[in-house]
Formats: sequence, C-alpha cells, structure tokens
Amino acid sequence: ADGCCLAWRRQLFDLVAEESVEFVDKMCPKEGKVYKDRIAVIALLRSRISRHRICVASTHLQRNPEDPTQDMLRARQVGQVLRALVEFSNQHGALDVPVVLTGDLNCTSFGRLRGVANTLSLMNREVVLHPFTFDCADVPTGVTSVTMARCMRIDAILYQSQRLELVDVQEIPDLTPHLPIPSAQQPSDHVPIVAQFRTRSQHHTMREVAKEWFLSLAGKEAQVPLNQHQLECAFKLYDHDGTGSISQPNLRKVLASLFGILPDQCETVCASCFADSTELTCQHFISLYLKSVKAAGLPGLEDLRDAFDLFDSDKNGSLDLSELLHAFEQCAPSTVPRDRIEEVFHIIDANGDGTIDLDEMIQYLAKSWTDGFNLAR
Repeated sequence: ADGCCLAWRRQLFDLVAEESVEFVDKMCPKEGKVYKDRIAVIALLRSRISRHRICVASTHLQRNPEDPTQDMLRARQVGQVLRALVEFSNQHGALDVPVVLTGDLNCTSFGRLRGVANTLSLMNREVVLHPFTFDCADVPTGVTSVTMARCMRIDAILYQSQRLELVDVQEIPDLTPHLPIPSAQQPSDHVPIVAQFRTRSQHHTMREVAKEWFLSLAGKEAQVPLNQHQLECAFKLYDHDGTGSISQPNLRKVLASLFGILPDQCETVCASCFADSTELTCQHFISLYLKSVKAAGLPGLEDLRDAFDLFDSDKNGSLDLSELLHAFEQCAPSTVPRDRIEEVFHIIDANGDGTIDLDEMIQYLAKSWTDGFNLAR
C-alpha cells in the first residue's frame, strides 16, 4: 500500500485537530470482507501569527494512472475524502475554513474525479457537500512524473480560490521522455510541487460570491454553485445600508463597484429583480438565483459531463439502469441500496424512455442542489 503524510512548521502553525481516512475499495457481502489499500490524512492548522485556520488534506489514490478504467475506483476514494472532510469540518466548526487538498492523484483528469464525486453525492440527496467540492481550483504545475511508462501530471495541489489567493508556484525541472526519472538528479519518479497561498479577506470572499449571483442571473458562465449561507452573505453586501432590502439604485451602485463599470446584462437583471416591487428582499434574492440555476444547470458543467461520459460504458450517449447501478457500485463512497438507486433513476428519466440523457441528469442535479434551500426562514 502507498501512504501519505502531512508536515508543518511548528514555529508557524499549531495543530488543532487531525483525522485519517482508510479507503474502502470494495466489499464482499458473501465473505463479509472489506478491502482497504490507501488512505488520506486531514489536519486543521492555526497560524500562530494571524490566528487564521486552514484545513489541509493529503492523499494517495489508486495506482496506474495510465489505466483510465481505474478512475471509477479513484472517484470512490475522492468521494470518501470529501465525505470525511464534511464530517471533520462540522465537528470542528470549520466549514468556512479554506481547504487545500494535495497528493498523488494518479489520474490524468482531476476534473473527472470531482465530477463523479459531486454527481453521485447530489443524486444521493442525503449527502451534504463541502463548499470545496465545487470551489476547487488547480495549481498549474506541468508534468510531474516521467518514467519509461508515462509522461504526465499526476500530482496536484487543489485549493479554494474564493478563500485563498495563489501567490506563487515553484518552477519544476523540465521533464522529457528522453530523461526519465528516477535519475542521479531526481531520486524519485515524482518531482515535488510547491505553491504559496495568501488567505483572502472575508470581504473579498463576499464580493466574489456577489459576482457569482449576478453572473448566474445574467446567463453568464458562473464558476461555482452558491449555497444558502453564501447567498445570504451576498445579499448583505448588496444591502450595504442594512435596511433588509435592496433598491435598484443600490444594486447598480454595488454592481459598478464589483465589476469596475456597470456590467453587460445589468438592465436585464434589474428588470427581473424589480418586476413586481421596488425593493428586493433576501428571500426573493435567493429565489431568483435558484430559478436561474434550475434553468441553466449548475456551474462546473464540464466536470459533470466528464462524469456522465465515464458512467456511459457503451458510449451511446445515454445511461440505462444497469450503467447507473454500476456507477454507484464502483464509485459511491458508501453503499447505496439498490431500490434507492432505482428510485433516483426513474425520477431523472423525465420522459420515461428507460434511459437518462445528459440534459436530464444535469437538470436533476440542479434541482437536487436547489431543493436543499430553506427559504421559509
């Protein structure tokens, strides 16, 4: 088995809490056996200087990156990390703490693994998603491993871009198939990757969320789906005088501040916001966002399309029940009952033709996300 570790400078950080995750790769109900191979470790650290906290996770996914058929198992392992991250963050009051996930991911498409984990989590509505699962930026590093068998980037540093600013990336040696590693200069078949981050202010994060709200209403390509807490924070930014509602002049003023000038589609968005009232309440503010998400689908669609393509084993452009059952069996971070999967399948299959197409899946995932909001409070 391959392992991983986390280390930190004790002069700069204190360890607040830690957790380890043993991946369950498969289970045999007949024999009552659970097969485990790899792990992840999670640590919550506090800066001794700023007192800010940061959550860091390190993992080592299934080997053989040259074999894309292993991506289902890697996605299962990623799903287990993300589920553990939610539980760990909730336990320590750290859901709003920035996250960095790093390690040997052993795959050529990190986005596909994210897409699979997010898709299955949204299909299984009992699962709560960590904000990191969608706000998951990727540090550009270049090729990290060149051997006689491969030349690819399989190591990664992923981070929350709304909460962390990427300041610098250490240059890595040029790697070519003509000079495979390990070598006299590089003692490992991986080169180390190093990135430097700066914690973003809460105000900056609120501004980014406020931009995402507008982009969704304007029909532009938003970057991440927003949860209810984020939308409530964005509302407070637009309602800068604290009256509990947003007037059209205030909305325009804040938009000009966010984008430098009044953005395109400002008139269209204002017309939809103030069609029935001169003031925009928080409930209406959130409802407009949910309506736009249901119409356009969740941000991050490329990852969801990659997940659909991985599930579509016969590549006919649709999923039948057996393909969805196989996807849950191979990729879900925990066992989901067959009758629950069948129920989900028939709900997603809106036209009742016995298959799920990409549009049906995307519409269901958007509805699954938005149904989690409580607008009554």
